[in-house]
Amino acid sequence: MSGTGSRRRKGVGLVIVGMVLGAALVTPAGAHIDSIAHTWSKHFKPLAKKVFYTKKQSNGRFLKKTAKAANSEKVDGINSSDLLPGGSLPEGATIRGIYTQVAGPGEFFHAPISFGYTLPGDLATSNVHFIPAPPAANPDPVSCPGTVDDPHAAAGHACVYEKIRFNAGEPSICRPDVCGGGMRAWGGFLQASLTNGSNPGRITGAWAVTAGAAISVSAAPVDRGSLVRGEAGATPDRRD
Repeated sequence: MSGTGSRRRKGVGLVIVGMVLGAALVTPAGAHIDSIAHTWSKHFKPLAKKVFYTKKQSNGRFLKKTAKAANSEKVDGINSSDLLPGGSLPEGATIRGIYTQVAGPGEFFHAPISFGYTLPGDLATSNVHFIPAPPAANPDPVSCPGTVDDPHAAAGHACVYEKIRFNAGEPSICRPDVCGGGMRAWGGFLQASLTNGSNPGRITGAWAVTAGAAISVSAAPVDRGSLVRGEAGATPDRRD
């Protein structure tokens, strides 16, 4: 019996020691989970304040669902309607394009140049430039610093860069009412005559225009015959 009693006393002692050690280990953890309010206020709430906005903060920082931003109609300060074709081209902005036209025997060349946007004003004759194809020299590299493969234009200028001219005289840059009188705020066209009227011809090139300040333009049409003679200021040829 003495052996059995001794083993029981040892077993009870081990249980007591385990309970003491368990209490010592569990009590610190239990102190953090015994209160939901304690866990929220001391541990999660400070983190939530760093991650989430309060209603007052959200109202001050974001638009309400029915509100409209003061500059919602602008992109980088530019009216959004001007970013679409047909809008006003902002000052300093450049647009580019190409022209090409084939004329048959007895016909004239009429190659349209449509900007797609409206400049601040019409372009005067002195601000419209025709750059003949190489090896001819660029007559105005300051106003037209580009090439036919990389067209550029200074602010307030339009530059037409020639690529091909086959069986054609040098084109005139025209407005709807006059050739050699600048260009309208929305574009113009090129007009030329065949060198040999019995054979077809072709003109091809590129253009660039950069919006600048508005320029007052006054151009009076001159006689139609001067166009055929290659003179500036000729009225556009019209064929029914």
